[in-house]
Amino acid sequence: MGKTVACPAVGQFGNTLMNTCIQKSGGRRGFTIVEVVVAMVLVGIFVLAAMSSMAFSRIQSAKDKDSGTVLDFATHYLELARAIPFSDLKPGSALNPLCDGTAGAPNIRIPATASWVSLSSVDYTTFHPELVWLATRNPELKVTLSTSQKDGTDHTKLLRVELRWDAPLQQGGKLNARMDMARFRDL
Repeated sequence: MGKTVACPAVGQFGNTLMNTCIQKSGGRRGFTIVEVVVAMVLVGIFVLAAMSSMAFSRIQSAKDKDSGTVLDFATHYLELARAIPFSDLKPGSALNPLCDGTAGAPNIRIPATASWVSLSSVDYTTFHPELVWLATRNPELKVTLSTSQKDGTDHTKLLRVELRWDAPLQQGGKLNARMDMARFRDL
């Protein structure tokens, strides 16, 4: 513990006042350079962790937005396919008369082959305008239509819509989504 000594102080008008002050026996004490460096390293680690979590959050938010856009497109596509009469649901058929490619309308069809088709075309971005936000990430669509028969006639049709696109900010590989629709012959 420190000792108490008398400390003269100069007053406002030059007169000396007597005050009591505490003086530590070890002299002046502050932080050592090692303590300062350790504190700076700890603060740096916390700042780095906060920055990396913000970057992760930004990438994850972009992935979620992209997934929502793609799933909304797939839902829109399958809802229109669901409205096609069972016997007309076949490769190459238009999703509906408004999407048959005539008179400037978008040409949206069930592809004749199960191969990947770009969604960055004018037809698809007209059909589903939110796809414009994914245009730089090469969104692609693959539609597979399989038919099962019972007693020699078509009984069930399964329409599988698969989508893939590049991850935002080139963080990771291709992202993908899939939606299926089963249609049964009306009895």
